[in-house]
Amino acid sequence: MPESSFYSVLPHSAFHGLVTITIAGEVAAVQSSVDAAVASIARIEGAECVSRHVIPRPDAELAHILLLQPRS
Repeated sequence: MPESSFYSVLPHSAFHGLVTITIAGEVAAVQSSVDAAVASIARIEGAECVSRHVIPRPDAELAHILLLQPRS
């Protein structure tokens, strides 16, 4: 993923071989990071990107669920 101060990689989780990575920040920086990650995965033999999704402006409740913002 590109070096930038416009996004941050949050802790990831792994379950039955699937890895979830959450990237938070400006939409363009996050989209660029996701595209770079997908390109990197394509170069790994036997690896595949099952799904990717960028949520431009998540609702405040969703941000709490994804641990992007702590509850106050």
